[in-house]
Amino acid sequence: MSRSLRVLFQGMKLIGKRGETYTLHHPLIQRRGKRCHIWSASKDSDALDQYVIKQPDDEDGLGWPNFTKELEMQKKFQKSAYIRRMVDLIPAPTDLQASCMMVLEPFEKSLWDARLRRPLILEEIRSVMRSIAIGLGTIHQMNLVHTDLTGDQFNLPLRYLHLLQALANFDKPGMFDSLKVEGTLADKENATRALMVQEFDLQSVDYYTSDPVSRKLLPIKDETRTELDHWVVKLLDYGTPKKDIETVYLALDTIPERRPTAMNLLEYGYI
Repeated sequence: MSRSLRVLFQGMKLIGKRGETYTLHHPLIQRRGKRCHIWSASKDSDALDQYVIKQPDDEDGLGWPNFTKELEMQKKFQKSAYIRRMVDLIPAPTDLQASCMMVLEPFEKSLWDARLRRPLILEEIRSVMRSIAIGLGTIHQMNLVHTDLTGDQFNLPLRYLHLLQALANFDKPGMFDSLKVEGTLADKENATRALMVQEFDLQSVDYYTSDPVSRKLLPIKDETRTELDHWVVKLLDYGTPKKDIETVYLALDTIPERRPTAMNLLEYGYI
């Protein structure tokens, strides 16, 4: 439980199984009233050699089941070049009933960070998405799924679209990013849902209109929109290659069962 977790602090030194000494620098997750369990760190032998140190979360259960499962997955995919790897393990102190800690490769910048920094060239965008597809495909081939659904990971095809939109017009926000809503989280969800329905014309898709629950969530159709407002048409107007538009269009199919898997996208040469 949380009472057995070590208290981490800036400047703390930890020794891994490989004999390397790591110095903690900054907490990477700040949550009110909770201790940070993920820290940036560097090797004592080279301060520029950056890593991430992770121990169980305060809210993990008895025996740290979530952390233990993640540790198992890290070991399973140790040899994959497309999944962030664990490079060392910090053993638990013998005098405490504490957990071990993972030493992970440093975080890459998120796709959103990349989109805001500069417009990537087309080859860079394709390379990023190809690497993501290979990583996901590696997981799926072992009959596993990736379930860490944070904001940057929830809809990767939409991030792909954002990068293409930034390539076409860097100063203009991507789809749904310009939406500003005051109010509760439910208000924001409803506004995003309404815009998504309009953007993908879900009122014309039987998959949603035939289901009573989904049908109730559909807003009134915006009759002022025309075919020229469709995101595909806009990308074509900007000169985005048809191959990339086709890839995103397939990956964002409004019918979930028709969306290609990561391996489909690779096998058919979409990315």
